[in-house]
Amino acid sequence: MEQAIILENVSYSYSQEKPALMGINLQVPSHSSCAIIGPSGCGKTTLLYALAGFIKPQAGHISIFGETLDAFPKEAGIILQDYALFPWKTVFDNVFLGLKLQGKTRKGAEEHVAHLLQKLGIYELRSKYPHELSGGEKQRTAIARSLILDPKILLLDEATSALDEMTKEELQNLLLEIQIERRTTIVQVTHSIPEAVFLGQKIVIMQQGKIQKILENPIFGDLYLRNQPEFFEMCAKVREHLQEGASL
Repeated sequence: MEQAIILENVSYSYSQEKPALMGINLQVPSHSSCAIIGPSGCGKTTLLYALAGFIKPQAGHISIFGETLDAFPKEAGIILQDYALFPWKTVFDNVFLGLKLQGKTRKGAEEHVAHLLQKLGIYELRSKYPHELSGGEKQRTAIARSLILDPKILLLDEATSALDEMTKEELQNLLLEIQIERRTTIVQVTHSIPEAVFLGQKIVIMQQGKIQKILENPIFGDLYLRNQPEFFEMCAKVREHLQEGASL
């Protein structure tokens, strides 16, 4: 099985007193989904930033599809908690921006952008600006902006944490559909146990800069998973490991 992401003994420290990552080893297969969960300060966002090339590990090695990572990977898109939309651009222009940077014309890309906006349920909002959107609409716009370039890897940093529960579940469903239909490799950082179980084919539990446990999730991939007893059982299993790590 081809590995989309390989981390080998990756370490990083913001200060000598408290390393953020210590000897991280992880493989994420192509076309799979990985959820990274742990308490605040455990290093999960630092790990995601290392995968995005935002920070360079002080030890170890990261490869993306077999090539050493030394900048933001061209195969990847990233979705942040604060959406990072340009406030002076409309929904359409925020989504079109990546294609524009590739030299595409607005006229030439209009059908492609419109199709994606329709798929994500925000076509009617195409002329609105970010301040006119709800949190869920902003996040759908951010997702569209990443998907327009058809990334092989999608990195998400607490992408649904600021949303109400119903909107959060709608976006989780959307991300699962994207993963299944496009076979996109997804790596998501989350604080939410249910989200990790719903979106993680592999669930990585972190504590104090280290990977405490990696769980394979055999029930991943079902849009109706939240109504099944196996979902609650898997949530309980993840919670148990988190509590074990907190007591160490």
